[in-house]
Amino acid sequence: MFDRFRGRPGSVRLVGTAHVSPRSRERVVDVIRAEQPDTVAIELDADRFTRLWRDDGSRLRDLLGSDLSPAATLLALVFSVRQRRLAREMGVEPGEADMLPAARTGREVGATVTLVDSSSTDAFDELTARCLSTDAVRSLVRRVGDGETRAEMRAAMEEMEELDRTYDLSSGSVEAQVEALETMPLADLDRLVDATGTLLPTVANVLLTERNRYMAGRLHWLREEGEETVAVVGRAHVPGLQALLDDPDSIPTEHVTEPRSVRFVGG
Repeated sequence: MFDRFRGRPGSVRLVGTAHVSPRSRERVVDVIRAEQPDTVAIELDADRFTRLWRDDGSRLRDLLGSDLSPAATLLALVFSVRQRRLAREMGVEPGEADMLPAARTGREVGATVTLVDSSSTDAFDELTARCLSTDAVRSLVRRVGDGETRAEMRAAMEEMEELDRTYDLSSGSVEAQVEALETMPLADLDRLVDATGTLLPTVANVLLTERNRYMAGRLHWLREEGEETVAVVGRAHVPGLQALLDDPDSIPTEHVTEPRSVRFVGG
């Protein structure tokens, strides 16, 4: 998926990818080589880029030693393990389908490589805080007032309880949770993600809406600076980014700022 958004006088071309698809890698490389952009923007923050670039499989170890709350750690583990296992199913390593090829190809064509996503630690901390907030509880109560929604939530709760009984997700250590998530069938991992999204609509808001605003601000800054930018992002972000870049006044001003650039060391 490719979409170009012109500003004054730069532009942003969005390349939406499936993070685990080898075809995404080909698209990313082809577009960057064809466009020869000033800047390649990628959907990573500094910590995630460093983990992928050094290629030492440290993501889960970093989570084990992080300052995230237990609830946020479990959510982070669910999404991290799911992404990694999907990548294996497709025969690629995490990051090798889109973000790392984007960085390498950007470097190859002489573009500046920038990191436009927010910190994953901040995102999961915010997610946990919102899930436990009074507003979140009130929102949940309002949603339960609808008969159809109540049935959906009851089904999602039963799904999570069944998975918890099967894999003992809530009572074990973080290490045990990692082991359970790594070994459960991928279909069950998808069920867990879907049930979480139904019960906690905040998940979608933080992981998509808030991050879209953050990334759109950085991309709009580049556009206003006259940069011709290719932005490589997960395809789920594309509709939200399209809307924001089409209406830059809707982007929170605190997010319209220069993104962090990557400094490559060595070969």
